[in-house]
Amino acid sequence: MESMTACCELLEKLRCRAREQRDIVAALGKALEEGAEHLYRRDLAQRLDSLKADVLREVEDIRRTEMALASDFTQGKLIDGALSFVMVSLAATLSGRHKQPLAVGARAASEALDRAAPFGEVRVAVGPGGVPDDVKVITLSQMARERDKPESEIVAALEAQGYRLMTPEIFSSLLERMKRRLLTRVIALPATRAALLPEQASDDSEGPVSR
Repeated sequence: MESMTACCELLEKLRCRAREQRDIVAALGKALEEGAEHLYRRDLAQRLDSLKADVLREVEDIRRTEMALASDFTQGKLIDGALSFVMVSLAATLSGRHKQPLAVGARAASEALDRAAPFGEVRVAVGPGGVPDDVKVITLSQMARERDKPESEIVAALEAQGYRLMTPEIFSSLLERMKRRLLTRVIALPATRAALLPEQASDDSEGPVSR
């Protein structure tokens, strides 16, 4: 009997140790999982930082180029206006059909000077794939010049293709907000176009999302 009792006590001790070790392993597993999740989200946050830097750098380069092009366009208009004034005034004088040839030349110069073209409008476009995978910088002014269409039509066409357009400044602020929400497990990446809608801007508007 004593031997049987000793065996039972030993068996119970072994069961207790097994439960303790199981609890330790479970706690360790949970800690490792939480640590991995934290590192994963930190990596994603760094990816958003890199995206922000790349976008702002590209925007700055485009804006410098657009400023140079706008300056060239303005200078070209001045030259065209002066040439139009001289050539048309001279032609009107030689033809003898106009009492005020200089006025005719002035109208031609005014038409040349009134030529307009858009410059400097840059937008960040977020496509259906969301942030950070489907993001590109769009030079609205260049597209409008090349297609000879208003910038508003270019915007409408891009939105019809599923893109959401915003200024670089708004996009930069959006990435900062997304990073905070990412680190607090409010959102996961990629963040789709729907997740970027203004009505979801509040950090408290969604519950936690697992990765």
